[in-house]
Amino acid sequence: MQVIPEGNPTIEGLRDRYLVGDYLVATCSSGLGDPKPTISWYLNRQLVNSKSVKDLSQRAGSSYHDDDKVKLRRTTVQLRLPLDKKLTANKSSSTIELSCLQSMDNLGTTSIYPRNTTRLVRVTTDEQQVKNQKLYGVFGCATSVSATSMIVVYVLIAWNFLF
Repeated sequence: MQVIPEGNPTIEGLRDRYLVGDYLVATCSSGLGDPKPTISWYLNRQLVNSKSVKDLSQRAGSSYHDDDKVKLRRTTVQLRLPLDKKLTANKSSSTIELSCLQSMDNLGTTSIYPRNTTRLVRVTTDEQQVKNQKLYGVFGCATSVSATSMIVVYVLIAWNFLF
């Protein structure tokens, strides 16, 4: 007996924003099915290299038995991907598309498969991160004064009190 998983795969552990140099770490889990569903990761519609993918399906809770007749299995795959400047195409910021594709091998029908879940993730450089930050002044209002200017002001005030 073949059982097709209900619904789309789920992506967990993925943040909305990353910096160039970070590692993107996320997991994708299929629904329960028989045969065991296959999970593939895609980055900007390109299949991710298998070196960045690890199958975690052997952990507890990945299978369910129904009267020893049907063995439903879940596939969980981890993606661990270093984010480099190539992903931002040397821009200060870029949005990447990350997709998790769930499919079934050896099924006679492909009319409802494959299924996927896609998320958009923002990747920025350190320079862009610094430009977007604001300092908060003594009264709690946002200012665009640089940290160096603030230090100079504090040193001058302290100097006046000492002399």
